[in-house]
Amino acid sequence: MKRLVFIFISVLLVLNLAFPGICAAQEREIHVYLKPQFLDCMENGEIIATFPIISGYDGLAKTPDGRREMYKPTPKGKSRVQWKHANHVNHEGVAMPYSMFFRGRCAIHAWSWDEPLPAPGHGYASHGCISLDLSDAKFLFDWAPVGTVVYIWEERK
Repeated sequence: MKRLVFIFISVLLVLNLAFPGICAAQEREIHVYLKPQFLDCMENGEIIATFPIISGYDGLAKTPDGRREMYKPTPKGKSRVQWKHANHVNHEGVAMPYSMFFRGRCAIHAWSWDEPLPAPGHGYASHGCISLDLSDAKFLFDWAPVGTVVYIWEERK
């Protein structure tokens, strides 16, 4: 039995040397920075894409129709993508395209199916979610499998 295990490990090592791209796992992470409002897609320690975001914040804000609403901050720290849904609709009937839930009801998702991400200083935000433009959210949704690590920091480290 020991000989068989030794042979198996030896074959794996030879395959890894001969075909490193096939045997090596792609380490993917999502890094979110709240103050500068952007997100990096990291693959094997390299930034492969950067996208502007809108995140949640603590306090009152004015909605597009003029109402004042209490918002929630985006939770900082390390999480993982727990589940994904391309056509998610929340409990209030709001579409959340390409949702990737990372903590409770907090998700990374597209801002809208048909509206671009608002410019900085827009005056409204989310209830803890991280929103992107539709094309950016689709890229992220297709690129990041369930289990992908999500780091959320105030500033870029």
